[in-house]
Amino acid sequence: MFSSYFSSINIGKRLFILIASMTGVLVITGILLATGLSSASITTKKLNSDIQHSVSLSKIYNKMSLDFVEPINNLSRGTSTWVDTNERLSKNLLAFNDEWDVFLDSFSSEKRSAIEKQYAGSLDNFYKAIDEIIILGKSQNRANLSLFMLNDFDLMVAPLERELQGSIENLQILAERSYTEFASSQQMFIILSVIFLVAGISASVLLGISIRQSITHPVSKIADTVESITNGDYDARTRLEGRDELATLSSALDKLLDEKVKTLVEAEKENEELNNSIIRLLEATSQLSEKDLTVTVPVSEDITGPVADAMNLVSSETAKVLGDIHTIAEKVEQNATSVKLQGDKVTLVAEAERSMVQTTIDRLENASKTMNAIAKLCMNCNDMAENASESTNHAFDAVSSTVVGMDEIRETISETEKRIKRLGERSQEISGIVDLINNIAERTHILALNASMHAAAAGEAGRGFAVVADEVQRLAESSRNATSQIAALVGNIQNETSETMDTMNNTISQVVEGSDRAEQAGLKMRETQQKTSDLATAVAKIAERSLHQAKINEKLKSEAHLIQEKTQETNAELLQQSTDTSSLVNLSNDLLDSVNTFTLPDNVVALNSEKKAS
Repeated sequence: MFSSYFSSINIGKRLFILIASMTGVLVITGILLATGLSSASITTKKLNSDIQHSVSLSKIYNKMSLDFVEPINNLSRGTSTWVDTNERLSKNLLAFNDEWDVFLDSFSSEKRSAIEKQYAGSLDNFYKAIDEIIILGKSQNRANLSLFMLNDFDLMVAPLERELQGSIENLQILAERSYTEFASSQQMFIILSVIFLVAGISASVLLGISIRQSITHPVSKIADTVESITNGDYDARTRLEGRDELATLSSALDKLLDEKVKTLVEAEKENEELNNSIIRLLEATSQLSEKDLTVTVPVSEDITGPVADAMNLVSSETAKVLGDIHTIAEKVEQNATSVKLQGDKVTLVAEAERSMVQTTIDRLENASKTMNAIAKLCMNCNDMAENASESTNHAFDAVSSTVVGMDEIRETISETEKRIKRLGERSQEISGIVDLINNIAERTHILALNASMHAAAAGEAGRGFAVVADEVQRLAESSRNATSQIAALVGNIQNETSETMDTMNNTISQVVEGSDRAEQAGLKMRETQQKTSDLATAVAKIAERSLHQAKINEKLKSEAHLIQEKTQETNAELLQQSTDTSSLVNLSNDLLDSVNTFTLPDNVVALNSEKKAS
């Protein structure tokens, strides 16, 4: 049903409808899910708020029981003191007020006003009861406390406890009711969403199947028609109706098939006529293949007519060309034989030139080796000359240093001679002093003898003086002996000083003579150094020219090798030319034999005979 409807719509619109339907289902499903989630979020927030309020009231109720009722009962039973109870009640009252303010802040302003109005009386009674307990704690009157606990405390506190319990129960009931309603609505929403989703998917699937059939059915019909035509059924047609692309394609295919069948019938008739002409061409071709150029192919009016005319033209022209080839082949044979003889002569001459070039290369190679040896020898001589020049420089420097040292030695010896002279003069002065001391000692000895004689003459009175005179005499004797030894030492010093001065004078003379000889040796070494340097320069020039000549010889040898290679290449080319000429002679003979196998027309044979005669 839908397939026939879709055949009037193009394929693009069909696919758009399918995609739009599936997208619509998904969008509506998403909207439903978003609505459900929004409702669930609101319900969850409300439920969470009720639970929080219930928890807050439970905490307030528990705080009231633990922080107020229990301490007051303990005070009433006597298990707690007045001071501890008052401090605990004051501190717990502040915490209770904070907890109650937090509970009220969780509501809106309207709801808060309603709650404050609801709990106003019970809270006032509770605060009054606590204040009364604190006042009793200050007076610490246990009888009044017992009366207050028995008559008033429960009446003032119980209303707040009942209201808190009632509010907690109401909040729990509201939370349970909200949860039940939320669960019921969510279950219903899920059922409706699933039903809509299943219905939408089913509709989309049915729509997709219909669109698929509207596309696959024409395609299958076209494919079956093409397969039938492939199998040889040229009457097969698609015959599809509609206004879509496949119907247009089907109509064009049917029209194409109608035109193709008509063309095939005409082509079959033309093929039969063409086959007859081709058979005649094949018969003529068979005669031509037997090298009979006298055959003439009949010319028809079909497509083979130009071919037959061309074959006749080719046959006649081929006969003429073969006649010319026969004549040319004979001339080529004659010329090739002459060229072969000339090439053999050139080959012999090239071989002789190659031998001469080889001899020249050998001589150049020997000359190059000799020049290289000379160059190496000159380089060695140059190195030796440079070493000798360097050694001469070192020797000249050593001689110069020796001359300078000998001059310094001469100056040192002169200075030493002066000092030795001064030492001789000082020794002369010492001799004078020694003589003076000796004279003093002689006189002292004489005086001591006189004193001894006077002491002996004096007797006992001069005995002490005689002892002194003896000591002076011995001292004078010792001085005289010492001066004698000093005089001997001074005499020895003067003798050695005189000999040293003579030796120093001889040494100075020898140093002067050695210095002169060293200067002469330095001049000779300078001349030797100059000549050695000139020799090294000359040897270096010889080595340089020898190397240059060796390079020239190497270049000549390379050029000779190049000439040899070119000669060998020429010889090879001549040999190849001789071989090619021999092959050309053989090919000319083969060409004559091949041409002679053709049967030529009589006019071509007569024309070739006239060309040979001319």
